[in-house]
Amino acid sequence: MKTILCLLLIGCAAVLADKYLCPVKDGELFECFESDPEYRGCLTNGRRSESYVICTKCKRKWEFCVTRGAFSVSKHPDTDCGADYKNTPCTPQNSEWSSVFKFRV
Repeated sequence: MKTILCLLLIGCAAVLADKYLCPVKDGELFECFESDPEYRGCLTNGRRSESYVICTKCKRKWEFCVTRGAFSVSKHPDTDCGADYKNTPCTPQNSEWSSVFKFRV
């Protein structure tokens, strides 16, 4: 019982920390259950000039995995992506993600 509780707590901490379990080998399935298709988020790597808006939480997970955590959700989205970032239209470039992960060395 204690083991199950510890694993559950570790899993919750990983989710709350906005970290994801990403595929590590080429061709592995990229799993994502879309819980909020209307989501708009601002991703940044700490440089305002390289911040960008993404749509859907699956795209957020995809970007985290393909950049190996270099880009994460901005703590100051109005500054990094602009005050109207939530009005950004969703396009294939900012919302589509792949179900197959392409591993990069």
